Amino acid sequence: MLLDNYNLVQDKINIACEKYGRIPSEVRLLAVSKTKPESMIEELLSKGVRSFGENYVKEAVNKKDFFSSHTIKPDFELIGPLQSNKSKLAVSTFSLIQSVESTKLANELNKYAEKINKTQNILIQVNISNEPQKSGVVEEELESLVSNILSLKSLNLKGLMMIGSFTEDNEVKETEFIKLKSLKDKLESKFSIMLPELSMGMSDDYELAIKCGSTIVRVGSAIFGTR
Repeated sequence: MLLDNYNLVQDKINIACEKYGRIPSEVRLLAVSKTKPESMIEELLSKGVRSFGENYVKEAVNKKDFFSSHTIKPDFELIGPLQSNKSKLAVSTFSLIQSVESTKLANELNKYAEKINKTQNILIQVNISNEPQKSGVVEEELESLVSNILSLKSLNLKGLMMIGSFTEDNEVKETEFIKLKSLKDKLESKFSIMLPELSMGMSDDYELAIKCGSTIVRVGSAIFGTR
């Protein structure tokens, strides 16, 4: 059942890519396994799925420990908010941290990555809708954060991430997706860098996100069922 769900989502991604002139290999499906048991990850892992998204550091640490003796191990990415006091654990656990939102957090991640001789891949989470209850850097502070991150030798900035407005209005969502893509393009031009990743789109809007340039879609409930 899980693999059927995963394959159905992947098929829809491929169809969306064809519809919007995208190359399917440019869009990666991240299976969001937060709050789900190791047995579910194990089932997908045995069928070739490697990338899993987690919201909570401690939960991901426990899951990584569970799979430490397995021949094939899952690759965990952090998509939830990260407190700077958990930076050390995060660096040792995640291949990609998608939720960097402040200079303080970036500096902490860099410090611990340097200590273990790791180059930590990160995305900057942008609060594209400027909602006070949401995590992410606001647009006005984005360039300053990018400038700081680029000065840190143990961080590798790969792109931007966003969580869209909680609305069923696709016009609102599309406007936000397009805005993030525009910010990425602007940053690439200003800093003369390449930012290959745009993490946007979840279970209910990933096809629209693909239309607007997403390279990582974070899908949980459409694969694992409701939480």
